[in-house]
Amino acid sequence: MTLLDTIELLAAAWPSDILARIDGLPIRAFRFGVADRRAPVLLVTAGVHGLERIGVELAVAYLRSLHARMAWDAPLAKGLESARIIVVPAVNPVGLQRGTRANGRGVDLMRNAPAAATGGTPLVGGHRISSRLPWYMGTAMEPEAAALCRLVEELSEAPLILALDLHSYFGITDRLWYPYARTREPPPDLPAIQALTGLLDAAWPNHAYIIEQTARVYTIRGDLWDYLYDLPRTGKLISLTLEVATLRPRGRERTLRRHLPFIELMFHAAASHAAWLRA
Repeated sequence: MTLLDTIELLAAAWPSDILARIDGLPIRAFRFGVADRRAPVLLVTAGVHGLERIGVELAVAYLRSLHARMAWDAPLAKGLESARIIVVPAVNPVGLQRGTRANGRGVDLMRNAPAAATGGTPLVGGHRISSRLPWYMGTAMEPEAAALCRLVEELSEAPLILALDLHSYFGITDRLWYPYARTREPPPDLPAIQALTGLLDAAWPNHAYIIEQTARVYTIRGDLWDYLYDLPRTGKLISLTLEVATLRPRGRERTLRRHLPFIELMFHAAASHAAWLRA
């Protein structure tokens, strides 16, 4: 059974909505919690790069965990009375089906937003040379990227959108990246990001994540989360990209177990934002 098949089985069991259809394949959003548009939200996305399967597997594992706990987990139920969880397990279903980084048109969705004037490590940071090369930006916003943007814009009244985008990379240490990707200039909400990472350090001593600004690694033109971060909204968007290290010696099951507590901690942080988030 493919991961897309698994997602469809989950959709048959729980309500979900379709953000878009790409070549007949749906981009599904699973929603939990209150309907209040002013409630904080944890947004978990995965599969932006179709070949990074571990992110999709982690999103699916989190969905299964939520479903299993709904019947008995009183603290979870209490949290969902005032907060929301949205999980989009496969933003790029065609890429996931084909096992490609790009979507079906050869576009790297994470470099597909309107390009800023700064940023752009050669090739890896985004280019418009050819869709036959990796990291191709495209010439207009692709429907997958547009669907994710519409979803984030829909959440603009939330006091906090805590977005966690699940990826993998060729390395040995798990990393958490925050904006900006286009420049090393600190983002306006750096104090809020530092407060969140301080919570992580205190609540999960000796965690293995390296937390850093994306641009400290390389700069990206047209980074989708940079674009979304800069859009006007009532509250704050804190976007984190989890880069799961693929060279670290551990099995798939152990990898999934390792990161599920982090996602759960991020939900508690979103639901309890009033205790630590400052204007």
